[in-house]
Amino acid sequence: MKLMHTKTPDFVQKMHNAAFKGGKTLVMKGMETVRSGKWASIKTGQIEEITGVTAQEEGVDSLEMVILNENPEVMKIVLLKARDKDGKVVKIVRFPGVCVFEPLEETYYEGCKNVSTHTTYTLPTEQ
Repeated sequence: MKLMHTKTPDFVQKMHNAAFKGGKTLVMKGMETVRSGKWASIKTGQIEEITGVTAQEEGVDSLEMVILNENPEVMKIVLLKARDKDGKVVKIVRFPGVCVFEPLEETYYEGCKNVSTHTTYTLPTEQ
């Protein structure tokens, strides 16, 4: 399992390194929806490779990567946008179906067994 998944901080670093190898900067957007979790390594490698290739293309001045929810619990869409020196988007590479395994709520329980769920609501007029 360890070799099959890439931790989120490692994913971010790999993308920045790939852009840097091409002499470009990378801005990542949408990561606020992915605080932690593990990314499918095969997709990570594919995204990393195309980021490096795109960074080296003629006319590309900077890169922007946008992480969007496809299926919010697990699946993401990654958009890699190449911009010219004027900031105009000259190319978009779309990666659908990127699997991110985020920790379940139980990881925040810290071993506590006394967990209650409150799902009933009382209207103020019923009190």
